[in-house]
Amino acid sequence: MTLQQNAAPLTLPAQLTLDTLNDDRLQVKEPINILLFAAEGFIVAEAPELSECGDGRNSAEAIADLQDSIADLYWTLAEKQDHLAAGLQQTWQTLQTKIEKR
Repeated sequence: MTLQQNAAPLTLPAQLTLDTLNDDRLQVKEPINILLFAAEGFIVAEAPELSECGDGRNSAEAIADLQDSIADLYWTLAEKQDHLAAGLQQTWQTLQTKIEKR
């Protein structure tokens, strides 16, 4: 997702799709649905289907943190894919449908 500098402010909560990650080795091939909401003085970006969250002082920071978290999750599960519990196997399968290596 690319946030434009002059874009109108988001009204929270908001539903968006994420189509990029902060990792040049990975490409999003199917958009990832995310929710943005305010919680305890922060903005939270959540990818419910991956059970991942990011947070920040504003929407851009929260989304960037989520992008980093998803990339980290991808590489961690890729490394351990032969030894994952059932829940993480499902998450890995979802990641594989959404993300690919470049």
